[in-house]
Amino acid sequence: MTESYDGETGEIKPNGVASRASSAAAQAHVATMAMRNGYGATGLHFAIWQAVQEMPVWITTDKSGARSKYATLKAILEVVRPVLLKHGIRIRQGADRTFGADEGGGIKGRLVPTYTDLIHVPTGEFERTQIEIPLPKLDPQAMGSAVSYGRRYTLLAALGLATDEADDDGARAMPVDLAAKRSDSDDLVSLRADIDACKDIAALTKWATEPKNRKRIDQLSEAEADRLREHYGNKRERLSGAE
Repeated sequence: MTESYDGETGEIKPNGVASRASSAAAQAHVATMAMRNGYGATGLHFAIWQAVQEMPVWITTDKSGARSKYATLKAILEVVRPVLLKHGIRIRQGADRTFGADEGGGIKGRLVPTYTDLIHVPTGEFERTQIEIPLPKLDPQAMGSAVSYGRRYTLLAALGLATDEADDDGARAMPVDLAAKRSDSDDLVSLRADIDACKDIAALTKWATEPKNRKRIDQLSEAEADRLREHYGNKRERLSGAE
């Protein structure tokens, strides 16, 4: 069957076969995106739920005197990969083809989409977390740094985890008089006391993974959670140096 042609308007109208093919392609695209976003992946979601309960509230470098004041991709993988594998979840990370960042606003450079897939091995279900990282120039070193950065942040986002990065820029932006006047809530004071009471890394790690403590931390404001995270990281660094 051929497509019909309207002699008066010059319009080519799709026939039934073309319409069905277009509809099938659209449905396949919707199904693919649903699978990528993890819709209906109940087996995967349950496995992730189980796994994150065994992970610390946030991840630190655990290196006394480390030059980097944040958890590297290597440090994050060392913490989360064994737990995920235990629950049948495989990590797949990578990058897609770059595309121009200029959308008419004069922005130069390119963006490289980087992603983390969490794959449930028993069911084949997977979920993708993706972010576009700016790439100001095209060379192997810049590409490698951008992809590593994207892998780190998409992995943290996929699992809902945080690291011990200090919010130095935010602290510098706060007026001195306001920073001096801020007060800690009773909950924050209590949590800090619990951290201070830990005598070694094992005890501190156990405290951070206990569900009741995770629930208490979730009740803090974002600002207080940041301060507690910094306190936790400093305590862990001191304990690491003492061992």
